[in-house]
Amino acid sequence: MPMNVTIEVELFDVWGIDFMGPFPKSEDYEYILLAVEYVSRWMEAIPTKTNDSKVVTMFLDNVLVKYGVKHRVTSPYHPQANGHTKLANREIKSVLQKIVNTNRKDWALRLDDALWAYRTAYKSPIDFQKAGEERRLFLNEMDEFRMEAYNSSSTYKE
Repeated sequence: MPMNVTIEVELFDVWGIDFMGPFPKSEDYEYILLAVEYVSRWMEAIPTKTNDSKVVTMFLDNVLVKYGVKHRVTSPYHPQANGHTKLANREIKSVLQKIVNTNRKDWALRLDDALWAYRTAYKSPIDFQKAGEERRLFLNEMDEFRMEAYNSSSTYKE
């Protein structure tokens, strides 16, 4: 039997980092540097003028110091392990599309609002909505079964 390795991580130990953009210039910014913490799904993001390693290094230094995290090992060329970040990219992009002006030039000013919306939204590890819809179907079927049973018992009594 193969052994599975279980890795225990603490809050703020594992981060996924990605650039979004280029976007239309907003306050001289063209990119968004986004970092998602994998345990809590907490997100940090900043607008940036370039998408280079200097920006990432400065951002990481600030975020890691802010949360008291010791930087250890990264795997930058393993995109399969970056799923949380890609999902967060989609969600932030969706929020920004709803709150920016039609000319889309104020996205850098609205990034903090989008982060607030993302951070305060309820996120579930599983999709309860689908399960709830399926459960309602069961309840509707129960009413039908009751009606059939009632009709059958009425027919039987006659």
